[in-house]
Amino acid sequence: MCKILEVLLDSSLDWSSHVQYMISKLARASYLFYKIRNMVSVDVLKMLYFSLGHCHLKHCIVSWGTAANSVLEPLEVVHNSIL
Repeated sequence: MCKILEVLLDSSLDWSSHVQYMISKLARASYLFYKIRNMVSVDVLKMLYFSLGHCHLKHCIVSWGTAANSVLEPLEVVHNSIL
């Protein structure tokens, strides 16, 4: 397995290792949103979402976004918890 431009590549290219990496990043952001959701305005939450969550999801999505739905479903669950 190797990491190129924050994208984890493995020999099978099933993207499960990269999706798990993304889940860990988004889980940290989700915890932050949970803690500050009542302390800041919606505009600040949007700004934080785009800087902490959306940018990681959008990065190289052309390559890893074609993974199987069974691989991407856990990522969708974490993403929905942020939203």
